[in-house]
Amino acid sequence: MCEKCGNFLERFRFDEREYFALLGQLKRLVENRTFDEVADDMPLEFASDRKNWPVEGHIHHVFVCRDCQRRLELSFDTRRLAGMWDLARADANELSGR
Repeated sequence: MCEKCGNFLERFRFDEREYFALLGQLKRLVENRTFDEVADDMPLEFASDRKNWPVEGHIHHVFVCRDCQRRLELSFDTRRLAGMWDLARADANELSGR
């Protein structure tokens, strides 16, 4: 298991309050060069301000571990105020042996 991202492999759901906490943690991980943000609907710095959110839509971020290249996804539904953290599909299939 990768030392950098091994603690981030568990899939979980979260609410708006937890989303803001995750954004802060992920910003630090990107700044510390643990993860790279490789795709997004909205840069992290804008996603942390509700005024920038789409009224009814999703905010999506994809991160890559700099050590093992595993891809992780953060998605948030701005209408339901709920989101999910998960392995990107290709990486999830690889870990499950598909």
